[in-house]
Amino acid sequence: MELFIIIFLVVLGLCLLVAEILFIPGITVALTGAIVSFIAAVLLAYYNFGFSCAMWVIGASVVLSVVTVLLCMRRKMLKKISLHESITSSVSRNAEEIVPLGAEGIAQTRLAPMGTVLVNGNILESKTYDGYLEAKTRVKVVGFEDSVVIVSRLK
Repeated sequence: MELFIIIFLVVLGLCLLVAEILFIPGITVALTGAIVSFIAAVLLAYYNFGFSCAMWVIGASVVLSVVTVLLCMRRKMLKKISLHESITSSVSRNAEEIVPLGAEGIAQTRLAPMGTVLVNGNILESKTYDGYLEAKTRVKVVGFEDSVVIVSRLK
């Protein structure tokens, strides 16, 4: 039974090593788990079978880890799991293309000084230089700044 547990711990360490390399690189949680698993296997082998068995487990763990890392780093393996599609979407149109200068709308949220307004059926991010404007205040588009609609209170 102890031999089965030792083999299980070595295999678990190898699986965690693969997970660290391929799936969650840089997190080191899986790598820490792999190291703990290898150490537990070596200690269990030492306490149950003696020093020579512990040395065999260390040797097998090192050799299997090196082979596993080399197999994971092969070009074909990385190509199989890599993303082959590219992102083709783009950001929505500029506010200048959606609403004309001078269009009227209603503040959806409080503009303090940023918020959202409803202009020509479009909800847009907006800014005002008129101080604070409460929600449902009628506004007029007076300019654009980095895709943000500049509005003022409609008089």
